[in-house]
Order: sequence, then C-alpha cells, then structure tokens
Amino acid sequence: MIGLGAHGGLDDARAFQADVRVDPPLRMVFDESGDSWTDLGISVQPAAILFDAAGKELKRWFGPLDTGELTAALPAA
Repeated sequence: MIGLGAHGGLDDARAFQADVRVDPPLRMVFDESGDSWTDLGISVQPAAILFDAAGKELKRWFGPLDTGELTAALPAA
C-alpha cells in the first residue's frame, strides 16, 4: 500500500503515515506540487485507487474506504 500525499506539508504526511496502522506498513510518497493528484483525477480526500501488478486501475473509492469492499475488489491469487 502506498500513500500519496499532496496536501499540507511533508510533516503532515509523516504524521499521517505514523497514525495509519496497516500491515505491511504504509509507504508514503509526497508530491508537493499536487500534480500527481491532478493526473490521477483525485479532487477530494480520502481517496483510494486499486491497481493491478501491471498498473491497470481496477477500482477507485472517494470517501472512507471500507476494508470489506477493498478485499472484495482484490484479484484472485
């Protein structure tokens, strides 16, 4: 799981990463310009996008992410 921070500052992104408890730990990328959010069509937070291993978008969510919905959207192994 990768977090993409583009609002606030780098300290805010680090604090968010420390607060979010997932296993394996959340990796964080911070884009000060915010261009990545524009490129991905993200205009609100929270938002989540699920990609497959080839980078194809499988599903996106805007608003709180329900882990059951995420689990159901994962491709079969």
